Order: sequence, then C-alpha cells, then structure tokens
Amino acid sequence: MVTGGSVANVMCNMFTRSAKFGGQTVVDYDIAILSEPFMLLGVSVGVICNLVFPEWLVTILFAVFLACSTFKTCKNGIFHWNLESEEVNRNGCGNLENGLVENETGAKGSEEVSCVKEPSSGCRIN
Repeated sequence: MVTGGSVANVMCNMFTRSAKFGGQTVVDYDIAILSEPFMLLGVSVGVICNLVFPEWLVTILFAVFLACSTFKTCKNGIFHWNLESEEVNRNGCGNLENGLVENETGAKGSEEVSCVKEPSSGCRIN
C-alpha cells in the first residue's frame, strides 16, 4: 500500500513543472539519486538492529530518537518564527506571503484588494 502510494505520487509529479522555480520539474532527481544509498543503508542497519536488540531497547531507542527529532524541529521552527517576526517588524509588514486575501468589502479572489491584514501579527496595509 505504501509502495503503491509512493509510485502514484512519483508518477503524478514526474512531469509536473513548477512556475515558482523557473519551469523545473517538481522532483529533484539529483537529490533523489544522492540520498537513495543512505536510505538503503539506514534500512539495512535498522533491520539488523531490530533483529539483534531486545524489544524494550528498540522501543527506548525509538523514543529517544523521536524526542530528539521533535526538539530539533521545534527549535528550528521557533528560530524561523522569530526571524520572520523580526523581518515583519523591521519592514513594517511590507512582505506578506502570497495567498488568499480579502478586501474590506469581503470579496475574495482577483478583485482589487484595498486593505490586507496579516493573521500572525495583526498589521494592516492600506
């Protein structure tokens, strides 16, 4: 089931081009080729460790790995949140993300936008 989902995802994204990155394909094949040997090595080491170590040790190692990964991800997220908040404060809310915006009349889409409010900081741009 996982393999089928992965194959379907790759087939859908294989020929899709991204306008954001100058018409390049969505799948970066150089990184995929570079990371594949390390993924296979990780699977091999994981299978060997699962066979050699007792079940309680595998569970503890998994919990430690999950805690470390969660801590690192949260730390990185907070760092980027603070970095973006400083940029918004410095630029006076000038660089908003692209997305769905509403004007003051409540109309959405391609109509003229007279005022935009950023959700995270509450800044208004007229």
